[in-house]
Amino acid sequence: MSSNSDQPKEIIWVFIVIVLALFIAAVAVFSRAQKGYPPAGGTESSSPTGTARDYTVTYANRVFSPTTIRVKPGDTVVFVNLSSSNIKILSNDTALLMSGDIPAQGKYMVKFINEGIFHYTNALESSESGIIVVKK
Repeated sequence: MSSNSDQPKEIIWVFIVIVLALFIAAVAVFSRAQKGYPPAGGTESSSPTGTARDYTVTYANRVFSPTTIRVKPGDTVVFVNLSSSNIKILSNDTALLMSGDIPAQGKYMVKFINEGIFHYTNALESSESGIIVVKK
């Protein structure tokens, strides 16, 4: 049996174990969500103009990730909807980013030819946004 002075120490250890368990669970959930898609850093593919890359922007928990991405002309950005509801990619800068509804687990691909900075939002919730910087 423990004394009353040991109870605060036990509570602290229980709290630490719970926090660590939650951290491990979060890492497992977020790493599993990324499997099967090109990494945010991009993957190479051959193209007539050189080496083009595919980049992935995921949407989950009402957030685009990464929120800002830098690509080169000729690269492709794949938007992947990991949420359980539809999203719609829309850019105020250009008609280049007008996806229509992307269903849960759906994808939308855009190849960037010209340099520029492209701001985009989820047209169904304008506070959810990101930026694509296209530069050589």
